Amino acid sequence: MFGQVSGSVTDADGNPIAYANVMVHSIPDSIMQTGTITNDDGLFEIEFNKEGTYFLRVSLLSFQTWNSEPFVLSNANLKKHFPAIALTEEVTSLQGVEVTGQRRFIERTQEGSVVNVQQSILTKGSTALQLLERSPGVILDLQNNSFSLNGKSGTLIMINGKAQRIPTADLITMLNGMSADNIEKIELLTNPSARYDLDGNAGIINIVMAKYENLGIRGNLNLSAGYGEGEKQTTGLSLNYGGERASVFGSYTFSYDDTFSGFRGIGSTEIPALGGNTSIDFTNRTQQISRNHNINLGYDLQLSEKSSFGANLLYNRSRAMSMVRNRGLYDFVDDPFLEALIRLNAKGTLRNSNASVYYEKKTDVNTFAITADYINYNNQRLNRVDSSYLDENGDPFQPDNEIYNRGNRGINETNINVGVVQLDYKKIVSETLSIEAG
Repeated sequence: MFGQVSGSVTDADGNPIAYANVMVHSIPDSIMQTGTITNDDGLFEIEFNKEGTYFLRVSLLSFQTWNSEPFVLSNANLKKHFPAIALTEEVTSLQGVEVTGQRRFIERTQEGSVVNVQQSILTKGSTALQLLERSPGVILDLQNNSFSLNGKSGTLIMINGKAQRIPTADLITMLNGMSADNIEKIELLTNPSARYDLDGNAGIINIVMAKYENLGIRGNLNLSAGYGEGEKQTTGLSLNYGGERASVFGSYTFSYDDTFSGFRGIGSTEIPALGGNTSIDFTNRTQQISRNHNINLGYDLQLSEKSSFGANLLYNRSRAMSMVRNRGLYDFVDDPFLEALIRLNAKGTLRNSNASVYYEKKTDVNTFAITADYINYNNQRLNRVDSSYLDENGDPFQPDNEIYNRGNRGINETNINVGVVQLDYKKIVSETLSIEAG
């Protein structure tokens, strides 16, 4: 059966908004089901034929996120049309503004679109992950740890043109600790050219870090803090020096995030190994603490009018601690009442570094570049589980069933080292034709 969610998105003046993210979320779990982006006329159509209760979320950088009222899709009516959705611009008060030149915040290119991060003061204090979540066509699925671009899964994430081939969960941690103040632009390449690897055919998101090459020294310091279920703060520092022929740039970001979560479930289930039908009252409380360090260093040297040399180092170190406390009350049919207390403590350290050097020679018709990259990825995680059991009087005892244990320990470690040398050549044949090889 055919189903569809459709509508249009405008600004407060009624002008259509292109490339806004439009996503369908289920109720009550708020899980993202599907999504799309608006076209040049601000219109959207989402083919969706799953019964249930949902709400629509529309977001775009520099606008406030819009959420619809709940709506129901049923076999009797699998279509939902929204009248014009007006987004409200985010407003920041400033004492004074001096404008010397301006690019468009979102630009269209032959390869896709570009989000010029530095053109909006509303991105200040955000993380790289928050920018991606609100960029046109980008959908982050935290349940499955995946990025998609314009509905295509398997999107390749790059930083300064270098592919980040690490687990998506670790990449999300790294981006969540990276300050948006150190990002120049985000390239959303839905139609990447031949200079990119073939595995980017589902789309490429390239995060370009800021380089300040003006003469002299300049720096930037930003601090942000907050409190939800726990403390959160981000500190970022960048220093840059530009000379006549050489420039040096560097940035450091530290972030701290302390979060809590939990739930309670009450019900019954059939567990043959435990005697049949069992009544369960289960409570979970989880505390997670993460600390992220991000360092970006670079050097560029203009050897001549037509050639240049440069080096770059990107380093990330993340430490995460998890403390999970589970309490289960089990009332068995054949066996006595049991209270299980399970304590999980986990510590993990992630280190990811990407070093790169390049040489480029460029003329009016030819471009030759050679790049050497070295990637080191190391992830260690220690886990310890301790279990104890109480009877209906609250006294400790050890159940007879072999599925009950006192605890266990485990360690996971991944270490990857990769070196790559890449050659690229481009020749401009005419105004409408160019040849690229690599």
